[in-house]
Amino acid sequence: MSRKSNIKNILNGILNSFISRNNDVNGYWGIGKIYTLMINKKVNEVEIDLINKNISPKEEEFYYRISCYSQILFDKLKGKDVDGNFFKSVKIIASCNNLNVDKRLLNTIYLKIIAIDVNNKEYTIQNVVSCRKYDPKSELKSTRTCEN
Repeated sequence: MSRKSNIKNILNGILNSFISRNNDVNGYWGIGKIYTLMINKKVNEVEIDLINKNISPKEEEFYYRISCYSQILFDKLKGKDVDGNFFKSVKIIASCNNLNVDKRLLNTIYLKIIAIDVNNKEYTIQNVVSCRKYDPKSELKSTRTCEN
């Protein structure tokens, strides 16, 4: 498989894992928590930097999970013999057009992972998911950890 195909497969896997219901933040679905962050901070976009392990807007409860995804990225790159310094930037961007605070209604979240390599070549994978605002009263808390 070509290097480009390997990289796109890695990025696709990272994004799909990120969207998965198995991705949780403190026991609750990560996307629902990100959407709640958008509502609370009154922003239509959240940017997660997997190289520098940051999130904008800043929110402490996400740092552990971001660190996990950063490690997964570097492990996958290493497994495909891609140098860990190959990317200048790898970001997951979650955005929505309307912030709907009604917990009963679904909203569309647009997700993409954008990676820029040392030669300024851009790789982008996109996906869409529907979710509601995170509600601890109506959701069951997971007991999974990053290692599970």
